Amino acid sequence: MVKFRSINLIIVLGFCLGTMAQTPSVTIKEEIMSLKTYDFHKPNPVPILTDNAKIFPYFKFEGYEHVPKKKNWKVVTLENDYIKVFVLPEIGGKVWGAIEKGTGEEFLYKNEVVKFRNIAMRGPWTSGGIEFNFGLIGHHPSTATPVDYKVKTNADGSVSCVVGNMDLPSRTVWRVEIKLEEDKAYFETNASWYNASPLNQSYYNWMTAAAVVSDDLEFIYPGNQFLEHGGDAKPWPIDSEGRDLSLYRNNNFGGDVSEHVVGDYKDFFGGYYHNKEFGFGHWAPYEEMPGQKLWLWSSARSGAIWEDLLTDHDGQYMEFQAGRLFNQYFPGTTNPISQANFEPYVMDRWREIWFPFKEIGGMVDANEYGVLNVKESDNGLYLGINALQNFKDTLQVEINGKEIYSEVIDLDPMEIFSKLLPKQPTGEILVKVGNSKLQYSSNNEGSLLKRPFKDDENIVVSESAKLYHEGWEASKFRNYELALEKLKQLLDREPAHQGALLKLAELEYRKTNNNNALKYVNSVLKLDTYHPEANYLAGIIYRSQKDYINALESFGWAARSIQFRSVSFAQMAEIYLLQNNLKRAELYTQKALSYNQYNLNAKQLELLLTRKMGNKSKFNRVYSDLITKDPLNHFALIESQLINNKLPLLVPNTIKSEFPNETILELAIYYQGLG
Repeated sequence: MVKFRSINLIIVLGFCLGTMAQTPSVTIKEEIMSLKTYDFHKPNPVPILTDNAKIFPYFKFEGYEHVPKKKNWKVVTLENDYIKVFVLPEIGGKVWGAIEKGTGEEFLYKNEVVKFRNIAMRGPWTSGGIEFNFGLIGHHPSTATPVDYKVKTNADGSVSCVVGNMDLPSRTVWRVEIKLEEDKAYFETNASWYNASPLNQSYYNWMTAAAVVSDDLEFIYPGNQFLEHGGDAKPWPIDSEGRDLSLYRNNNFGGDVSEHVVGDYKDFFGGYYHNKEFGFGHWAPYEEMPGQKLWLWSSARSGAIWEDLLTDHDGQYMEFQAGRLFNQYFPGTTNPISQANFEPYVMDRWREIWFPFKEIGGMVDANEYGVLNVKESDNGLYLGINALQNFKDTLQVEINGKEIYSEVIDLDPMEIFSKLLPKQPTGEILVKVGNSKLQYSSNNEGSLLKRPFKDDENIVVSESAKLYHEGWEASKFRNYELALEKLKQLLDREPAHQGALLKLAELEYRKTNNNNALKYVNSVLKLDTYHPEANYLAGIIYRSQKDYINALESFGWAARSIQFRSVSFAQMAEIYLLQNNLKRAELYTQKALSYNQYNLNAKQLELLLTRKMGNKSKFNRVYSDLITKDPLNHFALIESQLINNKLPLLVPNTIKSEFPNETILELAIYYQGLG
C-alpha cells in the first residue's frame, strides 16, 4: 500500500510539474539586496538659488565616496519565462537593467555597482537601465534619491511596479508604471505626467535607456538627419565626411556624441550586436514618442575616463533615449526647434515597450508582435522574425506588386523564423505579416517626413517678434528674470502687445505681485474683453485676492475657449466649495470632467464632494477611477481614511520619497486651498 501511494504521488507530482512547465508565469517580488556602492553625501546647506535657481527648492550634494561599501537597496524584480526586469525605487525609480533569459544577455545595461558621480542637476547620478526624466533639461532632481512607489498584481494577471514623484519647482507630478505580462517578451512603461498648478510649466521628458557598446554594435535609428541640442540639423546616418555614424566603431572622432535622429515616420529604434547576434529595441507610437537620441561618450581619454568613474567591470555604455519632443533643446540658436509648453490641469499619457531580439541580423520594423528584418544580398532575400508574443499569421512577399512567396507562421515569444529566398528580380520589395502586424518596403522614401528642420534665412523677423519669442522661450526655460527683461523691452517698443502683457502678468503672478499682474491683464481686457487667456489669468489673480465674484465672472468667459474650459470650470468648482456651495461645486466639477476626464484636480474634488455628501457607493467608484488614473494619488488615500472615520490619519503607505514631510505639507496646502 505504501508503494502504491508513492507511485501515485510521483504521478501526481509529475503531472503538476509538467503542467507548470507548460504554463507561462509572471512574478513580482520586492527584496533587499546588498550592492557594492560608491555613495554620495554632504548636502549643501546653501540654497541652490546661487547655483541653479531653475530647480529651487532642491539642494545639491557635494561629497562622493571613492572607496566602495556594501549597501542595502530595495530591488523590485519582475520576471516571466522570457525576460527579467529590475527596478530601484530608492534610486529615482529607475529600471536597473533587463535580461533576456534564453541567452542571458542584457537588453538594458545593468551596472553591477552603484557608483554615484557628479553629473545630474543636484550632483549624484549612476549609469545603466532606464532613467525617467521629467521637468527641465538634464538628469532630473530625484534621479539618485528615493521616489514614491507601489507594487501590484493586476486583474489580468500581469504585474506592475509604479514609481513617481512631484517635481517641486513646477509642482507637476509624474508616474511610470513598469508592467510585465506573463506571455510577452517585452515590458511596458506606461507614463503619465500631470500639471497640477494653475500656470504654464516647462515641458521636458526623456526616457534615458542604456546599452553596452562594442565594435560590432549597429545603431538602428530610422531617419535622414540628426538635430543638435540647439536644433541645427545635420545628415544621418552618413555624415558630411562620408562616415557611417550608425556603426559604433565609426564614431571614434571628436568629443561626446549627442544626436537626435529625425526625419522618418517610424515607431521603433534600437541597436544590434552582429557578433553576438543580439539586439535591443524601443517601440512607441510616433506621435507619442517621436524623439530618438543617441548618446556616446567620446572615444578619447575625456570620455574613456567615465568608464572607470561610473562602473568597475561592466564596460562602457551608450544611451538610447526616447523623448516626447524632437530634441533636448537648449535655447540660443535660431531654427524651427523651440520648447513646448505644459498647460495647467493637463495630463499627458503615453505607452512604450522595451524588448530584446536575436539571431535575425537587424531590424527594419518592430512592434508588440515582434521584430522583422529583411536583407538583400547576392545570396538571396533574407527574412527574419523574432516574435515578442504568440501570434499566427500569413507572411507575404511581393516584388513590384506581385506575390512571390507566402507562408503561415506560428510563433511563440522569442521564437525565431528565418528564411532565405532565391535572389529576386530588381524591383520594389514589400514584406508584410498579417494585416500590417509587421511590414517592410524597400521604397524607404515613402515614410520620410517633409517637415522643415532648418530656418528660412530669407524670412525677415521683426524685432518685436524676436523679443516676444525670446521672452516666452526664457519663461518656458524657467529663466524668469531674462523673460521679464525681454518682455519689458518689447512693451517699450509696443505698449499694446497683448502677448507680452499676458506673459508679464503670469510672471508677476508667480512672484505674488497680484496688483501688477492684474494691471497687465486689464490692459489686454481694455483691448479685447473676451480674450480667453486674459480672462483666465484675471480669474486666478482675483481668486488669490479672495475676490470670488470677479474670479467666477472671469473664469466664465475663459471657459468659452476649449483651451481654458476644463481648468476654468475646475477653478470655479473649487471656489464654490470654498463658499460651502456643494451643489454648485459638484455641477462645475462635472463640467470640468466632461471636457477633460484626466483633470486630476477636478477628479480629486469629485472625490472630496462625494465624501462630504455621504455617498459611499459613489465614493468607491470615484476612488477606483482616480486610483486607476493615478496609482500613487496620496489625496485619494487620505480621503479613503476620512470617509471610513479612521482617525487619527495615517501617512499613506505610498509616500516613500526623499521628502515625505514636503509631500504631506503639499497635501495640507491643497486642503487649505479648498477651505
